[in-house]
Amino acid sequence: MVNTKHRVIKTNEFVFFLGLILLEVRFFMVNLELVRYLSPILDLSTTLIFLICILIKMQKKELTRGNFVRMIIVIALGLLSLAITKKPFVLKTGLIILSAEGIRFKTIIRTDLFIKTSILISVMLLYFSGIINTSFTSVRGEILRNSWGFRHPNTLGLILTIIFFELSYLYGKGRNVWKIILSVMFIAFIYLVPNSRSPLYVIVFYLVISFLKNKVNESFLNKIIFRKNLLFMLFSAVSIIMVFLYTNSPVIINIDTGIMSNRIYYQKLAFENTGLSLLGKNISENTILDNSYIYVLLGYGVSIYYFYYSIYKKLFNSIMDDKQIELLIIIVSILLYGVFENSLTNIICNLFVLYPFCSKELKHA
Repeated sequence: MVNTKHRVIKTNEFVFFLGLILLEVRFFMVNLELVRYLSPILDLSTTLIFLICILIKMQKKELTRGNFVRMIIVIALGLLSLAITKKPFVLKTGLIILSAEGIRFKTIIRTDLFIKTSILISVMLLYFSGIINTSFTSVRGEILRNSWGFRHPNTLGLILTIIFFELSYLYGKGRNVWKIILSVMFIAFIYLVPNSRSPLYVIVFYLVISFLKNKVNESFLNKIIFRKNLLFMLFSAVSIIMVFLYTNSPVIINIDTGIMSNRIYYQKLAFENTGLSLLGKNISENTILDNSYIYVLLGYGVSIYYFYYSIYKKLFNSIMDDKQIELLIIIVSILLYGVFENSLTNIICNLFVLYPFCSKELKHA
């Protein structure tokens, strides 16, 4: 009986990580012709794989009645969002959360670190060997930006930033010198190759907060800021206010042109052309909308915005209950990253959100 249960758990993990690998290959290796050709098959396959994970849990009666009801609601919401927006991110987010239950959190992060590092090395090797012959290059001032085989320099900056945070979570606790060395290495590489500014801001922010964490009133943060998920609301509010004040504020215009690479201007256009809705709209792929909070509001609607808000509220409550300060700083840094990129909508860019959905006894194993 024990052996059977052990085998089922391992099978479930294998299926989960297989789906994760295919999902990340589909997202990060899109410049590889074979991946582009197989994209529809990969999209369907990953959905089916995560559904199989859930079916395994149902077969072993690992889903409680409450979880079963939540599963139906999440899948229904994901399918409705897919029908309206033509984008599968909400459905994939729900399926991955449901599939990850019962898997060790650190196992997920450690395996994802291996997957992303392997993809990073593979794409670079394929690029320099000429197999990936599509690459994005541009000039910013006197600096050449290069994607080294990825879809865009910001995509290279994104995967490097995720790898940085996963390394910091797994190996950086209480090792400040190690953090500084790691930060300098990643900052130098990101500056010299993709020259993506938002990862640089976020890594520096993470480093500063790491050293200031003991100077802040933990009780205030616990009760006021994180328990109520005010940071998610704050970043959302600031993003929206800057859009609506854009035309009449020279200060915001200067911030936009100097720091934000005209992101606020394009967000203003998106608001004017799209507007708010309950369940979102099918936003064109050509629409430039590099802000996770506004992207969710306009692209997926107010209802899905609340869905993401609820996930992060549960995440913060779980982190504060378990006093996982290192993870807390990483999440806050990623929320800041969401002001510059729309990556928060894609769960593979932030698997840290799975933390509260792991069993208590498995989180720290």
